[in-house]
Amino acid sequence: GARVTATKSSMSPFGGRAELVTVTGPDGKYLLNLGDGEYTLTATHEDYTRLSKHVELHGLPVAIDFTLAPGAAIRGIVVTRDGKPVPDARITAETGRLMRDGGAAARSDDKGGFALTSLPSGAIKLSAAAKGYASAAPTVVELGVGEQLEGVRIVVDRAYSISGRVVRAGKTDQGIAGILVGCFSMQGSFGISDDPTEDTGEFA
Repeated sequence: GARVTATKSSMSPFGGRAELVTVTGPDGKYLLNLGDGEYTLTATHEDYTRLSKHVELHGLPVAIDFTLAPGAAIRGIVVTRDGKPVPDARITAETGRLMRDGGAAARSDDKGGFALTSLPSGAIKLSAAAKGYASAAPTVVELGVGEQLEGVRIVVDRAYSISGRVVRAGKTDQGIAGILVGCFSMQGSFGISDDPTEDTGEFA
C-alpha cells in the first residue's frame, strides 16, 4: 500500500512536472516502466516517513529499494491572533530533510483543523496561509520517532494578497489558462498560487 512516484527531473521552480505513480503489493514490491532519463523516485505511506532517491536510466532495468521509518503526525488548528478558526488554510511543514523531499502540506477544514502525517523526527517548522492571513513566523514543534502530537495551534496574522491576470503577449483580452504564478523576495520568502489560472488568466 505504499505509493512510489517517479518524477522526471526539471529545473522549473513551479512544478507541473509529469508524474508516474504505482502502489506496492503485499510484499512491498513495485514496478515502474520509465523511459531513459533522470528521475526522482519518492516512496510515501501514511504511517511512515517519505523517502526520495535520484536515479538515471540508460536502457537497462534497475532496482531501487526504500527503507521507511515509522512516521510521526501533527494534528491541530489554525487560528487568528484573537482565536478565530481559519478554514481552507494551507499548512506547510519544513525540516532540512522535508525540504529536500518537497515538504509536507495539508489543508485546514471548515473548523480550522488540520492533520499532517508521515513526518520525520526532529524540529518541524509549521506555517499557514489563507486568503487575508499568513504566519508571521513559523511555529516550531519537536517530534519523536512515530510520535502522534495533538492540539498544536498555528496562529496567523492579517496578510496581503496579490492577484491579477496572465494574458497572451500583445492580446490583453486573451487570458492564458493553466499557469502557476509565483513571487519571491530577496530575503528568501516565496509564495505560489494554489491553483493554476483559469480560462480568463486570473490568479491569486
